Amino acid sequence: MRIAFRATRAGQPAFRVAPTRGMCFDMIKLTRFDGSELAVNAELVKFIEAAPDTIVTLTSDQKILVLETVEEVIDRVIRYRRLAYGCLPEARDRSEETNEVEH
Repeated sequence: MRIAFRATRAGQPAFRVAPTRGMCFDMIKLTRFDGSELAVNAELVKFIEAAPDTIVTLTSDQKILVLETVEEVIDRVIRYRRLAYGCLPEARDRSEETNEVEH
């Protein structure tokens, strides 16, 4: 893997992971409802919602309906970010946490 440094524009990272052997690490692969694959720039994902289908909204406000679950898309973005930026903290299991506030 090669990291290419370049001048930055507002809101863009100072570097990108350069493609190696035909792979592009800026992109995550997702599947449209018709079964066709598409590659989405992981840096442009604004938010992901389940309504009830999974909708990925990009920073341009373009919406993409995909077959993957919200959790699968998040996992792919996290894997991309680990490759691009190094180690990220491991996910915590918040299923047993409570929202109680002590007075």
